[in-house]
Amino acid sequence: MSPFFTLKNLSSEIQTLRSDKRSRVLLSVALGWFLVLGMRLVIPVILPGVIEEYDLSLTAAGGALTLLWIAYSIVQFPAGIFTDNFGERKILTMSIFIGTIGVFLFSLSINFNFFLFACIIFGLGSGLFGTPRVTALSKLYPENDGTVLGFTFSAGNFGSAVLPFIAGIFATYLGWRFGFIFCIPIFIITILLLWKSPFKPPSSSTWGRSDFYKNIRLFIRGLSKKDVLLVSNATLLSVFTFQGFTSFFPLFLITMKSTSVTMATTLFSVFFIVGSISQPISGILSDKYGERRILLYLAALHTICLFALPFVHGLIPLIFLSILLGTRAGLAPVNNAYLASSIPPKVQGSGLGFLRSIFIGIGAFASFIVGFLADNYSFDIAFIFLGFLFFIATICYLFLPPSRE
Repeated sequence: MSPFFTLKNLSSEIQTLRSDKRSRVLLSVALGWFLVLGMRLVIPVILPGVIEEYDLSLTAAGGALTLLWIAYSIVQFPAGIFTDNFGERKILTMSIFIGTIGVFLFSLSINFNFFLFACIIFGLGSGLFGTPRVTALSKLYPENDGTVLGFTFSAGNFGSAVLPFIAGIFATYLGWRFGFIFCIPIFIITILLLWKSPFKPPSSSTWGRSDFYKNIRLFIRGLSKKDVLLVSNATLLSVFTFQGFTSFFPLFLITMKSTSVTMATTLFSVFFIVGSISQPISGILSDKYGERRILLYLAALHTICLFALPFVHGLIPLIFLSILLGTRAGLAPVNNAYLASSIPPKVQGSGLGFLRSIFIGIGAFASFIVGFLADNYSFDIAFIFLGFLFFIATICYLFLPPSRE
């Protein structure tokens, strides 16, 4: 597949989405994900300032991020049930509203305990967004959900590149709290857009009615298939390594590679910029040529890069490696489209939410574990450990049934 052909298809898909009346929903969901993912990744950038002000160990700092991700994971399954009952519009709007409160609390933090409280609130609010974001677009775009989710996930990675970079500038010159304040108006605009967007109504069969046990059977049947189990295990390991990597990558560059804070933040942004480019491309390719092949190639590349990271030195090699590491983001839309389409529609939200609770709940401990390994051994050991986990994920993708290609 030539790059020209890929870019030509990407341009064609963009024109199609722009002319579609459903694009208002797509825009509002993409903007919400831009904020939710971007602001979560602001925290690793401002973390050096928080560590210095509150005199924290790396383990304690990692524990704060773990607390945020635990809160994020707890609401995934309830978010799915709420979505099945009340529809995506209400749950997505509520998510951004609570997330706005969390961002405001970050900017008011007076001590580390208050900062932890803000982590919990923001984690709960942002956690409501993930599941209905996928189901809303899968319902509206059943014919090309991989492509649409690719664009949406790309917006999240673009936010992860732009918002931490801006927050880093504010943190450097005005203090780390200003790394949160600047985005509050964007949160308010997103609340209004989501509330006014024409989402599809919720399913007529919901968890609160007499068909509860029927839904349970559908739920278990949908999640026990071989392909879902394999991709679920791979996704769990992928989420764990992503959380551990992104929590400490800027600090790793500063302490182990002797880069400046500005350069570390720039390389962190490069990682997400490449991710924002790779996600729509991987979504388009998966719709045309099958999910398994794309998942396997991207996972194998990321595994090699994680193993190589401790041994690479010098600015140019680090830039090149950051670019290659960023392609890992292409896994996300393909994974989510694969999972969502494999779950029965009547329990799609709750099924996906249940799986996301497991993925993110276990993945939440990655920040603590990487911080612990860095404190007691070294960052190099921690990142090699993450590479080993992603190797196992690659094996899971290898054994996915080829029938969906």
